[in-house]
Amino acid sequence: MITKRKVTLSIITVAFLLTSIFVPALAASYSDVPDGVWYSDACSKWGYLLDLKDGDDLQPDAQVTRAEIFHVLNNLLGFGQADTTFTDAVSHKYAKDIGAFEKAGVIKGAGDGTCLPDELFTRWQAAILFGQVLGLELDVKGFDYADAADLAAVNPQAARYQGALNRSGYYNGTNTAYTNPNEKVFSPNLPFSRAEIFGLVNNMAKGGYIASATKDFTAPDNRVEGNMIIAADAKISDVSIVGDLVIAPKLGNGEVTLDNVIVTGSLFVRGGGVNSIIITGEQSKIGRIVVDNAGSSAVRISVEGNAVVTAIVLTSAASEVVVEGTVALVLVAPEAAGVVLVIQNADVEELVVTTICEVTIDEDSVVEVLEVFSDKAEIDNEGVIELAVVVEGLVITGNAPEEEEIMDSALSDIYAG
Repeated sequence: MITKRKVTLSIITVAFLLTSIFVPALAASYSDVPDGVWYSDACSKWGYLLDLKDGDDLQPDAQVTRAEIFHVLNNLLGFGQADTTFTDAVSHKYAKDIGAFEKAGVIKGAGDGTCLPDELFTRWQAAILFGQVLGLELDVKGFDYADAADLAAVNPQAARYQGALNRSGYYNGTNTAYTNPNEKVFSPNLPFSRAEIFGLVNNMAKGGYIASATKDFTAPDNRVEGNMIIAADAKISDVSIVGDLVIAPKLGNGEVTLDNVIVTGSLFVRGGGVNSIIITGEQSKIGRIVVDNAGSSAVRISVEGNAVVTAIVLTSAASEVVVEGTVALVLVAPEAAGVVLVIQNADVEELVVTTICEVTIDEDSVVEVLEVFSDKAEIDNEGVIELAVVVEGLVITGNAPEEEEIMDSALSDIYAG
């Protein structure tokens, strides 16, 4: 018989464990990019993202606009093409790129129906854009530049994203004179040059960029140094990735298999379909998977063959996310309101739901502890829930939990629903 009692829980604190493989075009030689300067390699690799061809003037010191960086990132990651509703962008050269990021919820605009596509792209804006595009968390420590207070004053959200960008090596500041010429500063209002943007992209894919189908990739010494992007069907075997791994939207409904793969940073899932992402092999170890494929179709995360995944975090309202296999923690974050989560043939130690969503637990699944902070969540259980700790008024359909406890009201207020 189910027992219901009032309990007081401690506030949940989730501690997340927190050489190029492939370049999609032949390295180009630009007439105004000399050999041996700090940006030579990055520009030769990534100049094509701005539609520049071999022999063109790249203009490395030219400052880039907001629309140009949307175009660069869309060519790199593949958010697709879409119409925009921003009045100052509907006839723009890069209107479809702007529309794609608008559809994905990345571009919010200026609040008056415009997005200012031809304004220069500043560093504080970059911190937010790159943080949102990559799905980085806001509260990562790591921002310690001399002008940290200046960035926080300009935009607190940008300062919090910059900590994550710094931790993962995407952007490491500049030596522009501040109070001391030798200080490392962020310079929040300083625009980016083309050379700097290509350098930032190079950091995003320092460990490699897979843009065409790759059946069985391995690395020398079984090790990849730096962040890596996968933008096409791929199987990676017996590799340690020292950095973050990004599954780009360009993957579409494709499939990625990670066989005996260790990711020391985070795995960000921005693309993939019902047959992706497969994590297998007893040597596979991933601390944190962030699923943020807003506007995409269903995506499946399948953990197989004694692979270890500590946490899967849903941070956007994708149409459906399917989780299979053994996972320590599945978290539906507040940003994922409206998501459909299917726990399928899975063993989940802890499932935490903080917002409005639909959760189905199939007959072949076991959830050891279910914690629900929103009384508007819909939970259908055909499997086994050993313990459910829920807000008052929540009804779990299907099989009743083996034990159910009513959450303390102070805790339920943490995630108002």
